Amino acid sequence: MENKKVVLNVIKEHQPLSRTQIRQLTGIRMATIGKYVQELIQEGWIVEENRNPDSQRPRNTMLGINPEKGFSVGLEFNPEWIIGVVTDMKGNIRKKIKRDTDSNKGKDVVITNLLSAIKELTLGLEQKKILGIGVSAHGLIDTEKGICVFYTQLKDWKNVPLRKIINQKFRLPVILESTAPMRVFAEKSLGVGKGVSNLVFIEYGPAGIGAGMIFDGQLFKGTTENAGELGHTVLEPDGPICNCGMRGCLEALASTQVLVTQARRSLAEGTNSLIRELSGEKPENVTAELIFAAARRGDNLSLSLIDNAARYLGMGIANLINLLNPEMVVLDPQFAKVQDLLFSPTKRAITRHTLQRLMENVKIELSSLGEEIGALGVCAYLIEKEIRLC
Repeated sequence: MENKKVVLNVIKEHQPLSRTQIRQLTGIRMATIGKYVQELIQEGWIVEENRNPDSQRPRNTMLGINPEKGFSVGLEFNPEWIIGVVTDMKGNIRKKIKRDTDSNKGKDVVITNLLSAIKELTLGLEQKKILGIGVSAHGLIDTEKGICVFYTQLKDWKNVPLRKIINQKFRLPVILESTAPMRVFAEKSLGVGKGVSNLVFIEYGPAGIGAGMIFDGQLFKGTTENAGELGHTVLEPDGPICNCGMRGCLEALASTQVLVTQARRSLAEGTNSLIRELSGEKPENVTAELIFAAARRGDNLSLSLIDNAARYLGMGIANLINLLNPEMVVLDPQFAKVQDLLFSPTKRAITRHTLQRLMENVKIELSSLGEEIGALGVCAYLIEKEIRLC
């Protein structure tokens, strides 16, 4: 039966594949492959997609995962928004929603909004075809118990038994995972990291700074499954206090929230900046997006703040490269939105602080998966779990 799983996984990773190609990749005898392929077709796992135009022999019929075998429901949320998707077995998005988290209204409202989003996503799906519900959450997560331990950016968000709450409401399998590992899993399954064995994903945005890691093709989570807290590596021991209570964390030096805080402080001190005009002279209107908009128009304060953040981001990422020697580093979709302003100076800082031999052998890529990357990752993870159980 182990060889049957090998055949299914090879088809999943390299589809479409012929029986002959499966033989070349696995070394399994053709007769055994034929037997397992027939069983997998009968069980609904795979389908015959088309035939090789050069041959009509069955062994050259192309095989792929049956997208209709089941559906995964995945969500990611942060203080600003909830994004949810439904994917088929091939990772194609069948439904997508985005809504406000309303985190300023408290924990109960956040949970209510999450449950409402799941209800909308599952509406119209056949219950028995739903593989499960996956939630990609920020902060410290106890994945074994399904508890959000704490998240500094959500008020009163401590020891929330989110998996139990969702399971009781929908009576479906539920997994709760940290965001950075799910994002790197999305890149490995569906993005630029497909086929890469040693991969690091850098998470950057309103939720903070993190790193997802894959070593030797396997997701790395650490002892308590909280590996990847890049934002809480200390770069300036005497630096500003971070939300976590330590001083000089990368997150306290380079996060998007720090950009906003620094801009508001400079304006209060009387600094002349386009930010003042764009915000209508209201500090509460200053956002990271507004700062980047001002920078594109040549605003000196905005450009200075962004360059400073990029310098620290580059240092943090360089430390990871020097420590882990990955084949590829993928930068968050947020970098793509401001590629002209943030990506280039960050990459320069990475180059400056990375050992030359390591820098020569690592690719720095931008994610192309978009804002739904965390939700996609947890869907892909659910599918991987289901295939392991076949």
